[in-house]
Amino acid sequence: EPYASVDVFVPYYGIVSLPPQYCVNGIQYTYYVDVINGECFVRLYSMGTDQARLLASLSYNIGVETPIAQAGRNAGAAIQSAVGVAAGLASGSPLLAMKEGTGIISAFAQSGVSAKGTQGGRAMAHYNELVVYVTVQNTTTPEDLTALYGRPCMQVLQINNLSGYVQCINASVSISGPAEDRDAINSYLNSGFYYE
Repeated sequence: EPYASVDVFVPYYGIVSLPPQYCVNGIQYTYYVDVINGECFVRLYSMGTDQARLLASLSYNIGVETPIAQAGRNAGAAIQSAVGVAAGLASGSPLLAMKEGTGIISAFAQSGVSAKGTQGGRAMAHYNELVVYVTVQNTTTPEDLTALYGRPCMQVLQINNLSGYVQCINASVSISGPAEDRDAINSYLNSGFYYE
């Protein structure tokens, strides 16, 4: 820090930033998924010679609500009507048999839905591998910058006597032409350029 960052992609959760000074020797993790209710528990630890340090503790739910229901016909009423038809036919009463016969048809025409249990969740983790992203800025020491950018000389010099990277401060050229062209040249000289 501040020249490095460590981000860990946790499946079904997202990106978690970790302090890079504790991730030098690596990262360990524990990943638990309760497939009954969908609760997910992730803990990220630093690896090292000393005791592992807890860097992040996550708890989230990846379950999908799946109520369990059953649809069926009213079989009890149909059996009762069938017994009534048989009793009507045995007693010689066709009117009673017809009445009970319509009861069988209406019993099978009615359907019932019953839910079993609660609105619980179910989960299955297909992908539980963590992905670690380490970002390190390319830093150079000031001694290396001399070869790349030079050092300020703080002198008034002519550009044709210089080579390499040149950057002016308050450049002022006199040219015959529009003021916009003069301003563009002065801005270019002040922003820096390579002169060979």
